[in-house]
Amino acid sequence: MIRRLLIARCFACLAGASLLAAACDKKPSPTTAGSTSVPAPSAAPTTSQSTEATSEFCASLAAKTAAFVSQCADSRDTSGFLQVIKSTTAHDADMCPKLSDVAIARDKVPACLDAMKTWSDASLVALQKKPACREAFTGKLEVGAKCSWDLQCPKGSFCVSQPSSDDALEMQCSPVVAHGTPCKMEVGPSCGSDFHCAAGKCVESGGPGSACREGAECAGNLVCLKATSNAKQGVCGPHRAAGQDCHGGAECAGVCVPTSKKSQDGKCTAFCGSE
Repeated sequence: MIRRLLIARCFACLAGASLLAAACDKKPSPTTAGSTSVPAPSAAPTTSQSTEATSEFCASLAAKTAAFVSQCADSRDTSGFLQVIKSTTAHDADMCPKLSDVAIARDKVPACLDAMKTWSDASLVALQKKPACREAFTGKLEVGAKCSWDLQCPKGSFCVSQPSSDDALEMQCSPVVAHGTPCKMEVGPSCGSDFHCAAGKCVESGGPGSACREGAECAGNLVCLKATSNAKQGVCGPHRAAGQDCHGGAECAGVCVPTSKKSQDGKCTAFCGSE
């Protein structure tokens, strides 16, 4: 049951972590021919300044994540989730100091770290999707350049699966995503945070109360909430709080602990500081 819960809540995070691990040591290639060029950020910090800022951010991220882990309940029902967050923390400790092609604004880092509200936010892969974190980081790559994560790309663009490639690990900085932007179905992130890929095109994700079939169809921090775990459709809404009924691992701010071995229907339980 824990394995199914982990797949339901953590697949995106682990998939992103695996992608970063595979791609982190590759140097970004020059912008592909014909791609739209975006000017490099002005007044970029020197290498020493950038390295110092990166070190400070990584230390702050580690401290914030450690605070989450200290609140985790290592019980039979949540021990699997605890192992996931510890593994993610160890991965970020290796990856964070390697942030390259990124300028960090020190004064905006606190707001970025404040965006870490639940245990599932406690990773670079998750934080890079938060608007406050995109304000704290300025990517130095151009649209069309190969990338490993969103933070390397210009504001308004994302590191997405390349629509024309058969390689799921071939990522590039997208143009500014808009309705109708070409995307690759079911292969990694394709449309950033406010759109999802449908029929090969990016379309706006739903707001509160909108019909949905999966979490990616909901905008921002909303998730797809179902009436039962086997329901094919739900509505977009905020994560459920501890004590509320849940019908899958992604619905809760903490974790969804099933009340039966026959389904994922259960109760939301606080986990790693969530409410």
